[in-house]
Amino acid sequence: MKITRVIVAALLCAGTALAQDTDSGMTDEDRFRVPEALQQALGLSDMQIEQLRENNSAMVEAVRPVARQLAEKFRELRRETTADSPNQSIIGAIALEIGEINGEIDSIRASYQESARAFLTELQVEALAPIEAAAGHVNQVRQAAQFNLITIPEEGAVGVRQGTRRQPTRGRR
Repeated sequence: MKITRVIVAALLCAGTALAQDTDSGMTDEDRFRVPEALQQALGLSDMQIEQLRENNSAMVEAVRPVARQLAEKFRELRRETTADSPNQSIIGAIALEIGEINGEIDSIRASYQESARAFLTELQVEALAPIEAAAGHVNQVRQAAQFNLITIPEEGAVGVRQGTRRQPTRGRR
């Protein structure tokens, strides 16, 4: 039973992360805003930005039906794990199917990432390398900001800046 709980917890965490990635929580305003920091860092043209947006929209559309499959598998997993007598072999089979679906989503994303990078010049790909390296430190940055060890500039990365500063209370001390 402990193994089942561990598998379920791990899969639910992965599913939650995937669900957040699929839509990314962006509003229409965010989707159409010019990514000025990225444009400046890589020297992107307006045409390249448009190509990248179109590529990203196509990826979201390609992932959507697979993400729906994944959501259905998580519902199946939830039903089986909350049943009066959960069947371990069914839970294991569903977990394997979830892993396969996650692999399919990763493959789709990798394909579209390759397409996106094809829009960049060689110099722009080189300029992207430190940005990609920094992505591995997002959690460390977020945690350092939470403990007030660093200050993130106003134009900080999405997800890093959120929740790191308390809003001042009005009329109270």
